[in-house]
Amino acid sequence: MHGETHLTAIDILDKTSNALSRHECGGLFVFIGANAETEWLPAEVARDARGYVLTGDDVKKAGHWSHGRDPYLLETSAPGIFACGDVRLSPVKRVASAVGEGSMAIAFVHQYLANEGKTQRS
Repeated sequence: MHGETHLTAIDILDKTSNALSRHECGGLFVFIGANAETEWLPAEVARDARGYVLTGDDVKKAGHWSHGRDPYLLETSAPGIFACGDVRLSPVKRVASAVGEGSMAIAFVHQYLANEGKTQRS
């Protein structure tokens, strides 16, 4: 992945041809199937024993939240980083819920940025 302050591009390896190609993008959605496949995430993003990303209250219950406010519903242990869909620890593993969570995550990002901006200006 590329970008200093936000995602700007990803490299994709075609395992058949071994060709590596770079693609500009501003976001990344990961379809993980039945396994979490989250070992690529930094250690700051807490996961359960099976690799599923902890969000919201689960982050707090696991003792991975040390900030002055409660985490947003889809917020990971890294403030301002949100997870949705199958990558998230959740009993619901459906495309429709992932799409809904994705739109919720965007609303939380806006809320986070608005609140963090107020905090930093104080």
